[in-house]
Amino acid sequence: MRSLLSTLRISIPVCCFILSLGAASNAAEPGSIAGNVTIGDSDLPLEGAVVRLVELGRATSTANDGRFRFNGVAPGNYTLVVDYLGSEPVESAVSVGENQTVATTIAFTGDMAIESITVYGDVAGSLAARNKERAADTLKTVVGADAIGQFADQNVAESLQRLVGLSIQRDEGEGRFVSVRGLSPDFNNVTVNGVQVGAGGDGFDFSDLGGSRTVSLDVIPSDLLESIEVTKTRTADMDGDIIGGSIELKSLSAFDRGGFSANFRLEGSHNEIAGETSPKISAGVTQLFDFAGGVDNFGVALAVNYFDRDVELTDIRSDNGLREVSDGVGEDILVPGELDPRYEVGTRERSGVTLNLDFRPSDNAEYYLRGTYTRLNDDDIRIQQNWDLDDARGGELLSTGPGVQGVFEDVDIEKRVFFQDKENEVTTLSLGGTNRIGLWTIDYSGTLSENKYRLPEGFRGQFRVRDSITTWTADDEGYSASSIQGEGGGDRDPTLLESYQLDQLLVIGDRRDDTIESLKLDFTRDMDFGGKPGLLKFGVKLSNREKKSDRTRASESNSFDALGNITLADVAVFSPTDDYDGFEFFPELDAARSLLRSLIPVAEGSGDPITTQANRTRRDFIVDEDVLSAYLMGKVDLTDRLRLTAGVRVEQTDWRGSGFEVERVNFDSDSTINPINPGEPPDDFTLAPISLVAEDDYTDVLPSLHLRYEPSHSVVIRASATQAIQRPAFNDAFPRRDILSGQDGEDGPFEREVDLGNPDLDPLEATMLDASVAWYPSEFTVLTAGVFYKDIDNFFIDARFEGDDVTLLGLPVGNGNASAAGGFDEATIVLNGDSAEVLGIELSYIQNFVFLPAPLDGLFVEANATFSESEANFGALIEAARDIEGEDLPLPDQADTVGNLSVGWENAWFTFRSSWTYRDELLREISTSPEEDIVRKRHVTWDIGLNYRINDNYELYFDAINLSEAKDRDTLRGGSLGPVFEQIEAYGRTFQLGFTASY
Repeated sequence: MRSLLSTLRISIPVCCFILSLGAASNAAEPGSIAGNVTIGDSDLPLEGAVVRLVELGRATSTANDGRFRFNGVAPGNYTLVVDYLGSEPVESAVSVGENQTVATTIAFTGDMAIESITVYGDVAGSLAARNKERAADTLKTVVGADAIGQFADQNVAESLQRLVGLSIQRDEGEGRFVSVRGLSPDFNNVTVNGVQVGAGGDGFDFSDLGGSRTVSLDVIPSDLLESIEVTKTRTADMDGDIIGGSIELKSLSAFDRGGFSANFRLEGSHNEIAGETSPKISAGVTQLFDFAGGVDNFGVALAVNYFDRDVELTDIRSDNGLREVSDGVGEDILVPGELDPRYEVGTRERSGVTLNLDFRPSDNAEYYLRGTYTRLNDDDIRIQQNWDLDDARGGELLSTGPGVQGVFEDVDIEKRVFFQDKENEVTTLSLGGTNRIGLWTIDYSGTLSENKYRLPEGFRGQFRVRDSITTWTADDEGYSASSIQGEGGGDRDPTLLESYQLDQLLVIGDRRDDTIESLKLDFTRDMDFGGKPGLLKFGVKLSNREKKSDRTRASESNSFDALGNITLADVAVFSPTDDYDGFEFFPELDAARSLLRSLIPVAEGSGDPITTQANRTRRDFIVDEDVLSAYLMGKVDLTDRLRLTAGVRVEQTDWRGSGFEVERVNFDSDSTINPINPGEPPDDFTLAPISLVAEDDYTDVLPSLHLRYEPSHSVVIRASATQAIQRPAFNDAFPRRDILSGQDGEDGPFEREVDLGNPDLDPLEATMLDASVAWYPSEFTVLTAGVFYKDIDNFFIDARFEGDDVTLLGLPVGNGNASAAGGFDEATIVLNGDSAEVLGIELSYIQNFVFLPAPLDGLFVEANATFSESEANFGALIEAARDIEGEDLPLPDQADTVGNLSVGWENAWFTFRSSWTYRDELLREISTSPEEDIVRKRHVTWDIGLNYRINDNYELYFDAINLSEAKDRDTLRGGSLGPVFEQIEAYGRTFQLGFTASY
């Protein structure tokens, strides 16, 4: 709060100063210059060039379509200078009359590098992006369409991973979430053509909520985009929930291409684990038309994409945390609840279309309709074996050995097959326009964003043998295990197919929707602040967001008799991989799909009605979130080299959520305790769901202050102080009490666990300071350095409380009874932490060695690294539960180091690139038991790419992805014996061969 007040003390007086200066605006009737910069004599627009109005000391930059504009220009003769990295400046004269808008086109023909601008290569893509970054008032990183095509990237997330300060998180071997400056992906705001993108959902299990705010970028094909811009420092006219970065995806426009253009891509992608070749095809076309008496004033841009990717990967996990056990002789060890190897196979079919319509009847009016639609169909099959060690307690622990290893009785071995055909659709639509009236510019838009996730019918079959004797060991690299016959005779021999009985069929259907509607109105007035040019901008935005999660079907059958007493001996079996111990004898997939589907009516008809209702409602929720925003911002050129931008944004949030309280009481087959009817055999039951409702409202004042100083044409210095927020994730905040009770095994106690929503969560608040310097010592050299500091309050923590620690949440401790009188033995909840600090530096170096003699003049290098350090105070509740005084922990999901390196060689016809990405380890999740903290290990990938340009229109390329065979590895901290793996996913190498045509 103190940091907010201090920033307000700075920014609000500055805004008032700007407003007071505005009183001295021009009394004469000024005119305007509406210009356009093209590459040479072509119609191709030059984006990111700096245009200076010499006599008035004013400067602006060209937009994607090459346009620029100066309003409030007094009548007279002026000189325009166009400056573009890699070329000599170009001058043009223009005369402005009173109350006149002068249209001018400048054909940019700089001496040095104009040829490289027109060639689709690495130098061209780098130059266009660097010029746009250089011209920006804020700290911005840009990747254009040409640069996107130069890397071995499969989607938008992967196109971003090489930018300074950015890294990605993968799923099924494909980039999915983007981290900015090592921070959690939750801290980003993602928009498509200015439309905020909602979050979808994924996952099969009952435990999955699908209520995150994090946008999955794997659903958006990169081929549909014209550029991607990442802004790391927000201004007052931007949404307030930008702590990491604003990721703006921009689709192509006919005016960006200067008229007609067409491109086509055909690709085959081969993954070495899947052993299949996947097709990819994309195409785009733009054209300008004459409309309503105008000339080239109506633009149409259309792009389509299709990618059918076969997926196979291996994945091992240890689930249900760790528990301390001892055989009374050896050393105490921490035992994972489950050992869980998996093999996944499936097909990811991604398709998309974007359509942009632009109408510009005059230089003072333009209107647009922009729409994108993308769809990801994920036909996913998971083959999973599970060693359930959680029931093996007390005397069933036969022995422990050195390290994390032991011999258990009463270990169930489960062989599971999941079938789930998922669909994820993202639609964005924006309708708006711009009108210019004298010194005023009015922008307005209405937008709609829908993210829909559908799982029409997912089902899982489980074959199980009970009570085997299992010898196992685990460490941070994986596990080994073997089982022999336990109690119960031959029907429990894990080496026999007939011992594995089909004892469970789970059927689930899901619908998740995230819909965002918004109306936005902005006013901009060009001002003369006492002889200093600038502008005043203010506006309002109303946004309504509805997030829904609805389980449409949920059923479960655990009865052998109901399922027909089927065993693995009754179906054909196969062994999908020999990567894991004991990973063999699973039902063949086609036979399993047919068998399980035929039994779905049995599963759906055998459940208790209340249990069925509970399973269908316990994760359902609806959240409505209304945000009303207003802002005031001023911008003034204090000198021809120094620009000040200051403003304040106010956001009022109204939030309402509804969910359920549900308690399920489940028993193992060996359970002996019946807390409801003592002496009777225990039987599962479920209490009727209870509706819960919560609501909240809060107001945030978010000031911002930015300075841009250009002491020379080769140096740009920026500094900023901003305030931002992050609202709680929907699945963390909606009201719920999901209670699971029961007894594990005949010797285990009766226990109750609860998963709680927390409607009392406060939004995370951050005060951010940034400073950077960019140096352009030559036309093809860029060096940047920056420092950033983030002071964060109320960050979010996933926490689990066990035993007496549940009292810290105001809950009674479990006493062995069922229902409300029973108390709780474990509780999971998301809490607000106290405070955290993040301090870091960013370094970037880009060099094209065009000054060297041939053939060395084709060498280039792009390198960047972000080094940061964080420290978090997790608050009294967490500290009391962990019982560690003075513990120094980093902010969750914060990586200390991320970096990228690309080296290569290029000439007019050929490009070779070798790229590496690095992400340091990070704390993924904190537990109230320190040994159960989850750490994501460091990750390094190596890719190479080859491009051969047959001529100006046609190109062949080859990419090799993940040559380092990197894996995603998470570990539990473990105890004194060292870490234990939590998840290790291997997705192998991928090779792509493709052809492109452009006109």
